Amino acid sequence: AQIVELSELFFADGLEYNEEEKGILAEEQVPEVLNAFYNELSGLEGYTPEAIKTSLKVVQKNTGHKGKKLFMPVRVAATGSIHGPDLARTLFLLGKEKVLQRIENVVQ
Repeated sequence: AQIVELSELFFADGLEYNEEEKGILAEEQVPEVLNAFYNELSGLEGYTPEAIKTSLKVVQKNTGHKGKKLFMPVRVAATGSIHGPDLARTLFLLGKEKVLQRIENVVQ
């Protein structure tokens, strides 16, 4: 039964957020971080875990946000969860289009 719960993030079209996740997405820096990451990802040639990590570093450098202020909004927007495996690998497995769509849904 746990496999269904764990794999849901890969197949769900829309994500629902609990109160804690909504709180993270409501933080002041979130629009700046998500828009910057969206733009980085959109222009990414090779969609690999390494390229995603590099994109996150570029966003960190450009926005000045790091650690949880950077990673949590991206994780929650893309996966609908606060916890999970390695972020770059998870985003890679989700696929570029799905990640971009989910970020777009949060930013709107």
